[in-house]
Amino acid sequence: TKWGPTFLTFLAACTNYEIVLVQETHLAASELANANDDAKVRGWKAFLSPAKPKTAGASGGVAILVKNIYTASLPFKANTSKAFTGKLEDGVGNDWIFVQLITNHATYHLCSIYLDSSSAFSTNNRSKATEISTFCRTITGPKLMGGDLN
Repeated sequence: TKWGPTFLTFLAACTNYEIVLVQETHLAASELANANDDAKVRGWKAFLSPAKPKTAGASGGVAILVKNIYTASLPFKANTSKAFTGKLEDGVGNDWIFVQLITNHATYHLCSIYLDSSSAFSTNNRSKATEISTFCRTITGPKLMGGDLN
């Protein structure tokens, strides 16, 4: 799912959806602020992790979009006015991100993940799984993960 006009048209049409997990946004770190604005004008809060730079653009990148009617945030340090840090303890890793969603009934932790294509359970993909497992031990409550697991 590349973040662009087609995806934004889809997002605007998602009137019956409240949460969208996105993988392969292909958004470079320098594009995250504009993507956040794109989502905001369509009624969504966007939580974005940048794609990895490549020679011809960027690869990977994930997002969680939550309708503005919900209280949602990054779980820890990034849940402040500080700039995006992209640190494990913030709930943001290399091609994965966690968002804390608070409802009237419970607090949920949502995860969007992208595993490298054609790599099976490569060293890099195992590293991502280890990071997520480590992070999950720091939070309590229900967790939901969705992604492109290749």
